[in-house]
Amino acid sequence: MTRIASCLAFLIAALLAGGQGALAQSAGAVGPTLAVTPEVNAAIDLYLENATLTSRYWALAISNDGTRAERVGCPKSGFSGLVACYTGGGTTTQANANRLALKNCGSGCFLLYVGEDKVAEITIIFQ
Repeated sequence: MTRIASCLAFLIAALLAGGQGALAQSAGAVGPTLAVTPEVNAAIDLYLENATLTSRYWALAISNDGTRAERVGCPKSGFSGLVACYTGGGTTTQANANRLALKNCGSGCFLLYVGEDKVAEITIIFQ
């Protein structure tokens, strides 16, 4: 999913939720904000520590309501880790890590980080 598509999917889901989720507009933030649970906060922190390891393709997906997060690190070479990281021919790609993070997070999720890059234009607020 492209960055634009990911952002659009998030915004559409938030609009369909009718404001019942944690999506809000904060006075000090640029763009939408998302309040996340302490567990998701811890998952983001751990992800950011791990994403500096360049031997893996990293992706982090979180739910639109800020209650779930899924981080995936697919090895760039060799065969270790999640079998779902690999395509035919035994290779992994960033796209596989992205897809797997979204799939494992479940419905109503979007990519927040790809590698060390924040790809969603949203401000995270920690509860």
